[in-house]
Amino acid sequence: MVLQVEAIGRAIGGLEGLRRLFAQGDEGFRDAPLYARPETGQEAPFEVVLRHSTQKPILAVELADRLSRLDGGNKLAILDIGSSKGTLIAMLAGRLTRGGFDKRIQFSLLEPDESSVQNLRLYAEAIQDGSGGRVSSDVIQSGWEEFRPEKYDAIICSHVIYHFDPRRFQELFLKMVSALKPEGHLFVSARERGGNDVYRLIQDYKTRATGESFNEITIEDAVPALESIVRADPLLTIEQNPLYATVVLPFASQPEDAQTIVAFFLQRPSWGDLPPQVREGILHDYGGSDSVLTQADRLVDIIRLPADLS
Repeated sequence: MVLQVEAIGRAIGGLEGLRRLFAQGDEGFRDAPLYARPETGQEAPFEVVLRHSTQKPILAVELADRLSRLDGGNKLAILDIGSSKGTLIAMLAGRLTRGGFDKRIQFSLLEPDESSVQNLRLYAEAIQDGSGGRVSSDVIQSGWEEFRPEKYDAIICSHVIYHFDPRRFQELFLKMVSALKPEGHLFVSARERGGNDVYRLIQDYKTRATGESFNEITIEDAVPALESIVRADPLLTIEQNPLYATVVLPFASQPEDAQTIVAFFLQRPSWGDLPPQVREGILHDYGGSDSVLTQADRLVDIIRLPADLS
């Protein structure tokens, strides 16, 4: 399924802004900014990227659609691995509390970075208040390798595989699958190689920016391990769906934002940390206009069937 979101909007500041987002109803949520953040100081680079990208809103809509079909009784237990500062969960919780979805939702938000955890707790508070108490969250400071999971109706692993050792994909994904309840879903999403302007930008410039060989992990690297796990277990099925989004490099209208986005994709602290020849090349290829880049992701959905359907 290819989904489009017409407007992403700009950030809403503060906890009250996030609470208002939940109170607007389904049409308000669709048309209002889909990204909000508590007031925690200067924007991090990835927050600048989010303001100019439709990737997370599109993923949130797709995940909400799939999660809304789960049974799970009166309460859904959802684990999010690598929650970062909570933007995807804020969007997802907003979608799930719209449109007649009446289950209570318990998020377990797993994040190893201490500074992100602080922001995540603010999001958790705002989401709970804004949802009228229907959504609650436990914030857990931990990486996936050392975490001891319980059982969940859904596990989300969104754009986290870049931080895993590919040699351990089988082990790490098997641990996730083993933590699913019957009829539970494991969602793994990441960038694809093909049809992807963002991937090509990274491919073209990362080696020149860092002096390292180009070895960007994509969803194609994870799929063999996921498919192997499914083949070995008759109670598992797998679906794969493309998700197409856009990222704007606003070199004409907001050049500082464009510089921040490029540095983020090339994994440098700032635009000034890029070598002069890389900055010149980027400006030659993208400067002078607001360029719209395609971002092709893939969502892999592994479903655990009930035992009586094997």
